[in-house]
Amino acid sequence: MLDLCAEADEDEMAALLADSLSQRKTTAKRLLNELNQRPVLHNRGMLREILGDVSQGAHSALERRYLVQVERAHHLPTATRQQHALRAYRSDAWYEEYRLLVELDSKLHHTGGAALRDMNRDNDHALLGLTTLRFGWADVTGIGACRAARQVAQFLMTSGWEGPLQPCPRCRLVPDSESIKIGHR
Repeated sequence: MLDLCAEADEDEMAALLADSLSQRKTTAKRLLNELNQRPVLHNRGMLREILGDVSQGAHSALERRYLVQVERAHHLPTATRQQHALRAYRSDAWYEEYRLLVELDSKLHHTGGAALRDMNRDNDHALLGLTTLRFGWADVTGIGACRAARQVAQFLMTSGWEGPLQPCPRCRLVPDSESIKIGHR
């Protein structure tokens, strides 16, 4: 597994690790032990970082991009990952205190039966007073991540988070007409 990751780019590495851990082919602890036994390995630092993110619940490259480029880059509160707001449904990111769920959907996942399940889940959550924001790949990469961060921050602030949203270096590239203005309550 580590040899495959050493030759992969960041997103491929996240996908490989997420798949291996979620399918229980190995554990983060085993991979860290193996990593520590190998003094020389290409992309070692990135591998360690991604392994930590996957261990914390970022179960896909898309979920890791949200964690890194939206949540961390803009200093948003840390969501809990892969938790159940309702017993039947697990959420990608849950800001429990603010009653906000973030769902991250790839093109493949958001078609057919999966889209219907997502709609049912969103409706069930809405009946409990939970709000769901949905993002795809374009929303969590590049300047899309800045727009997504502003949307999440705006919701969190209307729900009591005192912020502030911290701009990342890309934020200056988002045209004012496309950004959401966040004011203090």
